[in-house]
Amino acid sequence: MLKNKNKFLFSLLILSLVIILITVVSLKINNKDKEVILKCNRVKKEIKCKISGKEKQYQVSNISMYITLPKDIKLKEVKVDSSWEGSGEDGRLELYTDTNKKDKFPIATFTIEADKKNIPIKIEKIIYYDENFKGHKINNVTKTIH
Repeated sequence: MLKNKNKFLFSLLILSLVIILITVVSLKINNKDKEVILKCNRVKKEIKCKISGKEKQYQVSNISMYITLPKDIKLKEVKVDSSWEGSGEDGRLELYTDTNKKDKFPIATFTIEADKKNIPIKIEKIIYYDENFKGHKINNVTKTIH
């Protein structure tokens, strides 16, 4: 009787591990299908960054996100791509469009000015809203500018 119980528990453990593995793999696959991409270039004190999006599964109608900088670094300018309506004031982007986006698409550019090196720039609290206005959380992005 004890032997059968051990076999059952072992089978249950294996099944649980398989389910966890499948979940982790599917999350990694899904994360490659939707993301925010941050590219930055530095010329002396000026750092210009471009934010773009990627979505393979559904059409993006709205985007919400925050540009987060160290307290001693100020956001100089945010320009929202012309395909979006909304604003990027104080690093908070709340955007919408009537031409839903899919695959790769531009979102915005921003500029900061800094003397120091190793500046962490974060894009956080990212949510894509699909054509039915259902929110989809996107992984945060962090880039260190040298």
